[in-house]
Amino acid sequence: LVAGGRFRTAEGCDWNLTLFANQQRYHQTFSAVAANRNSEALNRLQFVPARDVGVSFNWSRVSFEKHLLVAGVDVRGVRGVSDETAIANNRATTFSSSGGRQRRAGFFIQDLFSISPRWSLSVNARYDNWRDSSAGSVSRNLTTGAITPRFFPARSLDAFSPRLWLIFRATEQFSLRASAYRAFRAPTLNELYRGFRVGDTLTNANANLVAERLTGGEAGMTWTPNNRVNARVTSYWTEIINPISNFTLSVTPALITRERRNLGRTRSRG
Repeated sequence: LVAGGRFRTAEGCDWNLTLFANQQRYHQTFSAVAANRNSEALNRLQFVPARDVGVSFNWSRVSFEKHLLVAGVDVRGVRGVSDETAIANNRATTFSSSGGRQRRAGFFIQDLFSISPRWSLSVNARYDNWRDSSAGSVSRNLTTGAITPRFFPARSLDAFSPRLWLIFRATEQFSLRASAYRAFRAPTLNELYRGFRVGDTLTNANANLVAERLTGGEAGMTWTPNNRVNARVTSYWTEIINPISNFTLSVTPALITRERRNLGRTRSRG
């Protein structure tokens, strides 16, 4: 569900307000295949409801005929739960529920500056803060009734994401461009609190994950000889630290156990 509005003041300022909400329900079943591969049996039921709601507000204005100033703020709240029922010999044996809440808030400012008819510069800066809270995991043995709770402390993290972009229009048909930037991706509720199993591979969640951080740059050119032809060439370089990956903890003939972890760094060039 999305709703919003836009209006302009007498001073030439544009205002945009957007409200949004979303709800999802995900159902999944798992089965175990017999060693001779002639049969299978249901061994797990999973139900994952999630919902989020948010608001974003943007403002823009042209100043001194050369600057387009843009600013905005946005807030989003997400709540998700994973309910699982383990089944053995056609009987439910264990019920577990895990999940939490995540609130994200950020604001940004951008200046699009027309230096000259040939040169344009864009400077962007964004700050984000997210908070994980109300997180926990509870398991109940349906045979004995024993309950095993586990709760995770609330935590708050933040990120600063700048971006610099420059373009040079050599002619009406040919232009050069370059940019440098930083970005991030916060771990999701799914990665933090929801474990899952596929076949003989069990992947555990990790409530201690931190955000992935990206640093990158691009350079390129654009050639537009006429209205029907447009050619673009871009080179890029990016490096991500603390990428979230599945790390293998142990391997046995019956079970492979993995855990989501922040692992080293990745580099991409092309």
